[in-house]
Amino acid sequence: MTATVRVPVLARLSHRYAQRVVSVSCMWEYDPADPWAVTLVLWAGSPDPVVWPFARELLAAGWWGPARPGGCVAVSPVVVDDLRWVRIDLNNPREGRRAVVWVPARVVDEFLAESFRQVPVGAEEQQIDWDPELRSWTGEGTTA
Repeated sequence: MTATVRVPVLARLSHRYAQRVVSVSCMWEYDPADPWAVTLVLWAGSPDPVVWPFARELLAAGWWGPARPGGCVAVSPVVVDDLRWVRIDLNNPREGRRAVVWVPARVVDEFLAESFRQVPVGAEEQQIDWDPELRSWTGEGTTA
């Protein structure tokens, strides 16, 4: 039986208008029902959280070295004051928003380890109930 993994973390955040880096409460989430994705939820000064889903594989690759697939998220390891961090660049060109989040590498490591315990690499497709998924894509079984 698999369960959603949730890991709270206090991260650092900067954006293009910020004069300084601020601390922000975040939550990492991994739902085995969507086995290829992770979600970073940020509470950045508004009542509604900012929710960024992206590939679990991207987060794992970025823990080891720069992972910049050319999309809206780039992940890379950094060292600041002898502490290891994972830097996550979030970019929403449609809305003209960009932010950089630094999460302690230890937290990312623990989060990924638990997600891989829930669903090992290569077992993701076994988590999907393909019949309803395919019906939702084709419209089969829906009424017009």
